Amino acid sequence: MTFPSFKHGLDLLGLRLSEEEAKELFTYLDGKKDGILDHDEFCDILEERRLMKKVKANHDLSSTTQSTTTDQQVRSSFEETGF
Repeated sequence: MTFPSFKHGLDLLGLRLSEEEAKELFTYLDGKKDGILDHDEFCDILEERRLMKKVKANHDLSSTTQSTTTDQQVRSSFEETGF
């Protein structure tokens, strides 16, 4: 997927990022840094998102007394989910 396709997809999903923000995200996700998100990179993104959902669910269950997340809580959640 090229950047224009990626940006269009973000727009369709209602994620209104500026051009600069979208490029920064695309560059971050483009593991090979070749200007194209390929199937493997896309699958890696989906796997990371799945793990992030686990982290959030774990955090939501364990932090009912706190309203903010500390760096240590995030690290612990990542470790607990095997990330």
